[in-house]
Amino acid sequence: MRPILELPAVPNAHPEVLGEDGALDAPVRRVHVSELPDLGGLLSGGELLVTTGHELDKDPGRTAAYIHSLETAALQDATTAAEMPIAIVHSRVRFGEVTEIVHKTIVGEQRER
Repeated sequence: MRPILELPAVPNAHPEVLGEDGALDAPVRRVHVSELPDLGGLLSGGELLVTTGHELDKDPGRTAAYIHSLETAALQDATTAAEMPIAIVHSRVRFGEVTEIVHKTIVGEQRER
């Protein structure tokens, strides 16, 4: 995830990373954009989840349960670090720009292998 935080669109949004800094080096295999409040059972690890977080702001207990469900899913993948990093951006970022660049990078790395 560390390279994603360095994409041209992201540093200007003033990202703040919460959680284990070492987990930022875990590989990102897929990108999802979702506002669903419970994605835990839909993820397998190695995903970057992009969300506005609007629904999470409404109830702190629900936010904690949401993050826990994501962390549990991420831990199912043996190559994912035990702690799940969360990056909060403090300015608007275009989701499409981030997902497009990340997908191109992933495909490019697959071709190289």
